[in-house]
Amino acid sequence: MDPSLTNGSLSGECACLGCGEDQAVHLKNWLPPGYKYHFCTYRLCTTEGNSHLDHTSFEASLRIALTEICEVKEWVGKLSESSGVSWRVAVTKPNKGQRVLYKAHYRCQHNVYVRSDTANQRRLSKNTCCEAKMVCTLVKTTDKRGGTSRSIDPHIPTYPTSVRLYNVHNHNIFVAEALRHKDVGVKAIETLTQLFEVGHSPTSALAVLKSDLLAEHGNKYVYVSANRAICPDLQFCYRLYQKLKKQEFGEQSGEAMLAALERQVESYNAACNDTCAKLKISSAGTPLVAICSPLMKQTHTLSNSGEMCFMDSSGNMDRENCRVFLLLTHTCAGGLPLGIVITQSEDEKTISEGLELLKSLLKNDAFGGRGEAGPRVFLTDDSKAEKGAIAQVFPEAAQLLCIFHLLQAVWRWLWNKEHEVEMKDRQTMFSIVKDMLYAREMSTVELLYQQALDNPLTTRYRKFLTYLQNLYSRRESWALSYRRDLPTRGNQTNNYVEAAMRVLKDKILHRTKAFNLPQLFNLFITRLEMYYEARVTDVALGHWEAFHRSRFLATQSNIKASDISQVGEKKFQVRSSTLGHTYTVDMELELCTCPVGHSGAPCKHQAAVVQNYNITSINFLLTTAEMRAELLKITKASVSLDFLNPLRQYANAKHISSR
Repeated sequence: MDPSLTNGSLSGECACLGCGEDQAVHLKNWLPPGYKYHFCTYRLCTTEGNSHLDHTSFEASLRIALTEICEVKEWVGKLSESSGVSWRVAVTKPNKGQRVLYKAHYRCQHNVYVRSDTANQRRLSKNTCCEAKMVCTLVKTTDKRGGTSRSIDPHIPTYPTSVRLYNVHNHNIFVAEALRHKDVGVKAIETLTQLFEVGHSPTSALAVLKSDLLAEHGNKYVYVSANRAICPDLQFCYRLYQKLKKQEFGEQSGEAMLAALERQVESYNAACNDTCAKLKISSAGTPLVAICSPLMKQTHTLSNSGEMCFMDSSGNMDRENCRVFLLLTHTCAGGLPLGIVITQSEDEKTISEGLELLKSLLKNDAFGGRGEAGPRVFLTDDSKAEKGAIAQVFPEAAQLLCIFHLLQAVWRWLWNKEHEVEMKDRQTMFSIVKDMLYAREMSTVELLYQQALDNPLTTRYRKFLTYLQNLYSRRESWALSYRRDLPTRGNQTNNYVEAAMRVLKDKILHRTKAFNLPQLFNLFITRLEMYYEARVTDVALGHWEAFHRSRFLATQSNIKASDISQVGEKKFQVRSSTLGHTYTVDMELELCTCPVGHSGAPCKHQAAVVQNYNITSINFLLTTAEMRAELLKITKASVSLDFLNPLRQYANAKHISSR
């Protein structure tokens, strides 16, 4: 090895022997382009037993026109890309400030300082004790007084950086086993960063990167995928993801995370020019966040929000496993959010504190004008903590259970081995509860309960009898006959909020976990808000999905205009064409006396009135410009009525359809 790599001195003249044209071409191809070089020496090296290697071994010394330390470090980084060799700093010399500004010794990355005797025995060890080395030295070009340096080195001041290379490796450089250890390139990092910014996880971002590389390189993909500089490993993707998210959203937990979250809440409120989010520490010492965005506040102006509110919670959305409580109301555009509460606990006290915090964000006319009284009805799962919290914060609201989850809970109870119910009896016992749930009259529920108590099958299973008695004591919350006078509008399940939770995890989080609570908050105030704005806009413009059409579109029925008589300003008598019955439709309350519409659910009699009298109804999709403009008030859109007019006027459409 060239002794100058270890003991060389910059004093005196440079022993510049120059190099031939072929040698200069080889060095230029090996070195990063775009720099001004002067080649001093070049010598090919041959070592015994290494003739099979895939590169040329040589020693060289050269000068570069670099004057700053940062430029030297940047050049070393680019050298790793052009030469295929990853250089690591072995030794840095102290800067004494006399002649030398920067001096560093570099080693090949396959010369590893092992920490144990067994490290080299590992299958994936990259250590080959490679002796390749490089020394970079940057000297001053001026003296203490700022004048030109009096050094006798002829290359100063034009080439103040000297490089001495001993590029003799004992391993292959361009094989797959070597390429897998290269440093990840700048382009790959930029691509991954862009994918993280649009919501990809480390796994999905790497999958997209590989897919793009495969499409670009085709049959050559095997060579590209082996090169870590172009196609990183998953561990690097995770480290980069953690680094970027920490820079953007702070630490995952602790005081730094709370400080970052507080800054985000303040910034969001300032951007909205209103108090749309609040942060506090709960009595349990955990962070508590409430959100009521501008769109959510506009949703509170709808009459629906004062009738019924759906509430449910979900977790597994961030790495701290926070619980997200979502409140929605029903509309012809599906479920629209009324507020979000984020906690780190599901106990009753924490939930009630979260609801109180959300309540403090609302205006006096929230919940369709009911204000602090809240909605008339809450529909939830059978969660004792949720129900207790709602009773504390909204004591006037009636609480109903989702009938699907109730029947599901009964079925699970019957299948639990601890309850010792034989398989042949499970279906019969399940039918007892199911019949009570769907009974049309309250007296029928009581009759079915008494029959169940006298049933030999029930008395045989004492545990089921106790379970049934406990269930019956809460019949007002789950039996449909007890809901006849409540404005449920046909909503007996928590489907709206279940669908909203799927939206959160699929379309907002893309089935990934947020890095921390500040990022989760950021996703809710940006992506979630934009999702619901787009959804409301689609419905207002008539871009209806299949489920919208099937439930909310007032279709042509066999009820004729002559079957409808107006008996009040917004009251109508509708004669049924099949059974000969006459039903009363109140379009002010949007109720019908038929079995379907008595709770406010959309029925064919209401649809006939809407079609023939062109009346606005929250139960059906919007058909007039005025109705569409009213819905668009929820969003930030500002459009004229002329823009929302139909293609054909109502009278003309009737005339054309009759031809």
